[in-house]
Amino acid sequence: MREDLEAAKRLAVRAGAILLEHYIQPKVHWRGPRNPVTEADRLASTYLTRELKRLFPEDGFLSEEEPVEPDRLLRSRVWIIDPLDGTIEFINHLDEFAVVIGLSINGTPNVGIVYQPVTEKLY
Repeated sequence: MREDLEAAKRLAVRAGAILLEHYIQPKVHWRGPRNPVTEADRLASTYLTRELKRLFPEDGFLSEEEPVEPDRLLRSRVWIIDPLDGTIEFINHLDEFAVVIGLSINGTPNVGIVYQPVTEKLY
């Protein structure tokens, strides 16, 4: 579990840096009323899923910004990713957004990371 935690921490910080690269002028797309997604969301999600799949190829993945992998529920280990929790706050230049990464093993939460890029707080 230590390897999982260290990987999640490292990846969350890098994904936070990706978000900050787009913080000043975020490109926003709307999926519906009060349902925005930004280019930063997509880039951070792509980075996180790519790196987690590289590090843990046997695991399942669920990311808010990626297509659903139906077979993820057949796997004992599933990473749950929200690359930009607080998109509206991000768009409005508030520091109340975060990268969120979790790992469930056999249906039980085992690792959870919340990283706030503006304040550099890692929980």
